[in-house]
Amino acid sequence: MAGSGPPTKKHASSGVKMAASGDPLVNIINSKLASGLSAIDRQKDLGDVQEIIKAQNLDRSFATKLHPSVRTAFVKLIPSKSHVHS
Repeated sequence: MAGSGPPTKKHASSGVKMAASGDPLVNIINSKLASGLSAIDRQKDLGDVQEIIKAQNLDRSFATKLHPSVRTAFVKLIPSKSHVHS
């Protein structure tokens, strides 16, 4: 049956199709990572993801919720324990 799967969104700058999640945070991070990785003039999106990681106290386990094409980038943006300041 056509259209019975999860809705997909094709990211404009990367051309990657990602299934829309029911979790808005997942959708935002997927979109920002895809954008930041695909266009040099969108590096602020990667910084935005770093800020979200800090504000939401996200760890590596959150990456499993993300689209496979952005998981590695997400993990690389997580600050190491030695760089975290109290």
